[in-house]
Amino acid sequence: MVVRASMAALAGALFAASAVYAASVTVETSPAVVHAQEQFLLLVRASGTQVAEPELPETAGLQIAPSPTQRSDQYSMGTGVGMNVNKVRGYAAYAAEPGKITVPPVRVIIDGQQVASDPLTIDVRPARRSAASPPPP
Repeated sequence: MVVRASMAALAGALFAASAVYAASVTVETSPAVVHAQEQFLLLVRASGTQVAEPELPETAGLQIAPSPTQRSDQYSMGTGVGMNVNKVRGYAAYAAEPGKITVPPVRVIIDGQQVASDPLTIDVRPARRSAASPPPP
């Protein structure tokens, strides 16, 4: 009986630990407010025990650099759960025109499985006028 109880406790602990280190992919912009004709970052965050590089989709109305301009990898160890990797990749992006742009799901192979972000809708605001530019007639 003690062995069964111990095995059940171990199984419960492993299940709880796997929930802590669940594979995930998220996408956001930096800054949060995007203006046409201004460069911004498309940030991809991926987490799991083995995390590959993101696969960026083609996105109409948006130019995205093929290689990240910013990289961050964080590793953490948990008691009895192994190592977790958090990768953040920042890609330079540019929208020429204002309007709504939807970035399709970004895919990353995490722990041997393909994991996708939710689509990201970016509300690109009109370009800001520079102080040196005269107002339109």
